[in-house]
Amino acid sequence: MKINVFVTLLPIFLGFTGVAQATMIVPKPKTCPAVAAITAIGVSRNVQPNGEDLWVAGRRDQQYGTIDDWTFLIGNIPATGIDQAYHEATSALASLAFQKGPLTGPLSKWLCYYTTLQGYTAVTINPPIVSNENMYLMD
Repeated sequence: MKINVFVTLLPIFLGFTGVAQATMIVPKPKTCPAVAAITAIGVSRNVQPNGEDLWVAGRRDQQYGTIDDWTFLIGNIPATGIDQAYHEATSALASLAFQKGPLTGPLSKWLCYYTTLQGYTAVTINPPIVSNENMYLMD
């Protein structure tokens, strides 16, 4: 199982090492969002391309049953268009499984990793992604 595959998915993860950052500003969340909470909310129809015939889906600024705000992303979804990518992402949520976290990431973010039976990697990010950090903005 390649959890770190998602590292190549988004520019925000290019520097991820899994090692604690010395200047972490945001306190570590007590827990990662539960799979049931993520699947109950689902993904936005605002699916974004991530290279040729690969897509990223998700939703930003949700609490997912925790006291923290998170962005959820699921990526490297092969599809020929937005509708197919959205359908694949939505279908993949049925097999979403928590892997590990919260772990430190770039930009003083906390990351929780998830996988699916389809081989997609997903991540929740705290604090949530905002518009000046990344082009992958989910409703």
